[in-house]
Amino acid sequence: DKIVEYFKHLAENSNRIKVVELGKSTEGNPFILAYISSPENLRDLEKYRWISHRLADPRGLSEGDVERFVKEGKVVFVITNSLHATEVGGTQMSIELAYKLVTGEDETTKEILDNVILLLFPCINPDGQIMVVDWYYKYLGTEYEGASLPWLYHKYVGHDNNRDAWMLTQVESNLIADAIYRFWKPQVFIDNHQMGSYGARLYIPPFYDPICPEVDPLVYREHQWFGGFMAVKLEEAGCQGVEGGPPYTAEMLAGFLDMANLMNVCAMLTESASVKIATPIYVHKHQLTGNRGRVGDKKQYSFPNPWPGGWWRLKDIVRQQLISNLAALELAARMKDTILRNMYIKAKRNIEKGLNEPPYAYAIPIDSQADPGAALKMVELLLKWGVEVFVCEGEVKAGNRVYPSGTYFVFAAQPYRGLLRYLLEKTIYPDNEWTRARDGTPIRPYDTATFTVPDYLGVKVDVLDVKLEGVFRRVDGNVYPVYNVSSSDYGYIVSSAYNSAFGVVNGVLNSGGRVFRILSPITIDGNVYPLGSFYIPSDVNQSLLEYLSNVYHVPIVPLKCKLDVDVCEVKRLRVGIYQRYYGGNMDEGWTRWILEQHGFPYEVIRDKDIVDGKLMEKIDLLIFADDNPALILGESKEAIEKALSELYRRPVVLPPIPPEYMSGIKKEGLEKVKDFVNNGGTLLTFNSSCELAIDAFKLPINIPSKKLDPKEFFCPSTILKVNVDNTHPLCYGMPKLAYVMYHNSMILELVPAFNNEAFQTPMTYPESDIMQSGWLIGEKYLSRKPALIDVKQGKGRIVLYAFRPQFRGQTLGTFKTIFNAIIR
Repeated sequence: DKIVEYFKHLAENSNRIKVVELGKSTEGNPFILAYISSPENLRDLEKYRWISHRLADPRGLSEGDVERFVKEGKVVFVITNSLHATEVGGTQMSIELAYKLVTGEDETTKEILDNVILLLFPCINPDGQIMVVDWYYKYLGTEYEGASLPWLYHKYVGHDNNRDAWMLTQVESNLIADAIYRFWKPQVFIDNHQMGSYGARLYIPPFYDPICPEVDPLVYREHQWFGGFMAVKLEEAGCQGVEGGPPYTAEMLAGFLDMANLMNVCAMLTESASVKIATPIYVHKHQLTGNRGRVGDKKQYSFPNPWPGGWWRLKDIVRQQLISNLAALELAARMKDTILRNMYIKAKRNIEKGLNEPPYAYAIPIDSQADPGAALKMVELLLKWGVEVFVCEGEVKAGNRVYPSGTYFVFAAQPYRGLLRYLLEKTIYPDNEWTRARDGTPIRPYDTATFTVPDYLGVKVDVLDVKLEGVFRRVDGNVYPVYNVSSSDYGYIVSSAYNSAFGVVNGVLNSGGRVFRILSPITIDGNVYPLGSFYIPSDVNQSLLEYLSNVYHVPIVPLKCKLDVDVCEVKRLRVGIYQRYYGGNMDEGWTRWILEQHGFPYEVIRDKDIVDGKLMEKIDLLIFADDNPALILGESKEAIEKALSELYRRPVVLPPIPPEYMSGIKKEGLEKVKDFVNNGGTLLTFNSSCELAIDAFKLPINIPSKKLDPKEFFCPSTILKVNVDNTHPLCYGMPKLAYVMYHNSMILELVPAFNNEAFQTPMTYPESDIMQSGWLIGEKYLSRKPALIDVKQGKGRIVLYAFRPQFRGQTLGTFKTIFNAIIR
């Protein structure tokens, strides 16, 4: 809030800065953007935005037009800061940067103001900024000064806010994307971050191999160009410990920089060594480490001036970020024409490749999808990315395939062709010298091994190598149909194929209405309603149904006659989600988010709720999101450090933690969880938390992946195929073949037991050809193994998910496995 006040003060006292509030954050705080440039440029912002758009999409421009726009235009330069709220240096630096630019009278500053329009985001996680500052000052001067925030620094997603750049689930993500992807289309973009404390002091461009193959090569040359100039300026200023290359690879990350690079923007990262929030840290020389082949304190070409160790302070972070950001602005100002012309060249290359090289288009049929709502979501995302999308009016033939009227098409001949190729086509992660250590051990990708968006969403997108003819209308705005729900004396039916059907069901239940599930598939007016679809009686308010139909984008179909199929009334279980401290759990936050988006009520369950032994009074179903069992148990600080050290294969020492934030259910709580299940409760365990249930209940399930060497089995954040028994209640509404996200996951092996009948496996891996997209070594270890196990335990049940069913709010194809567990 003080940051906002300061920027407003600058705008009130200088004609070089204009501050706008783009909207409100998740928790209602101002989300601001500062435009900094010359007064003349600020008066003509719309003109320069239009030029930026024309150079980013030069279709229809003559060479003369291009040269005129290059001469008249200004470099649109975006700087974002402190997306991860404990990385406070960027936001603090933004104050000094803004002040320097609005008050400076030197020639370099004037050149920047004349030739560059800076879009400065002081903080792109304002909620987290406020949380961290309040937490820091609360413990300032105590033994806990500089300790980490005990909960997520975003209401839902914490650090994963930098993994939301393509799915755009959060308010803040959409505000950033609106400005960068569509409204301004900048030429240069810097995102300032912080990293660990024991490596280099500052990472600057360029990235390291492997690269993202669909990024235009000119983008990577620009990274080297800007990074080289930054390095020179930092060296002139005596900054030590500056590196380029390792540890940050150019492969895709679900972050805003990576999306922007695929949009032809020279989008760059800086990472400063962290302090203890704002408290200095002392680092011994021998504690300094390297990454991907670089030795921590030895000189090398990309690291010629190592830092010798000692005290490291927040002012050091601010200083080096200020120098590097000003250097980039100076280069942009001096080389304005080249940067603008490069934007034209990159866009032109992509367009020409789309015209002359296959694939020529992508088809997204709607009615034939497993979940038509997910397909429409795919189209909506494309539009949010700034991609051109068309819908056909009449049939379109593509080779031997005929697409019906209403099919969506994306043509490759557009500036974002690289983005389309990388996010819509199958990803095979490279397995080569860049992704293996010298001993042959595979190196885990920086993020996931695949970004094939249709696989995440469970949507079929056809890649077309033939040119199309037909009548196509460009899609603008809302892609969802407007539904009119007429009254019916016989009730209504909603297909369980839609994830969003559960939003409708919850809306009806929340209003006091009743809902039923059909117990066999049925065809009505040529439309097949799968097993588990929902029947809503005629006494439910028609206006409510029409409202829910349009909020959740799902057809609610009035019946014309009595439903001739067996039904049973649904019961919605009371849901509890376990929430711990130790920095919070992002997977828990994502679980809360997807439940809220689909109208599910839930309770947050803390340690005391479990240890008190009264869970049955509050909830029927308890969720342990993906988590290390040691963090759930929280037996002691030492036990957690031991478990995390084993997991990460390096020493982990937790900072001092105030006693009230030392969470954990302990052995006593685990016994209460066992009582809860044995007395009729349901326990859902996602991914790593499965191990807690397996051990606690002594289930006859092995975890062979724990003992496998990475050279034998390696599956880093990869989309895998599973065979689905969609007659099982957990899988109602799903296709027979689905995709799951194997992310730091485990192989489960159900061993022969006396009570085999107590175990059901509604999702299993195929015998072969298991990988859909990503990187998989050792497929045989997954062959025919269960991905989802439903266990009858006492009077209750345990559901083990050996994958991330709601991964980052992105894996729409497996949401139903959670929703079906709640709606029974």
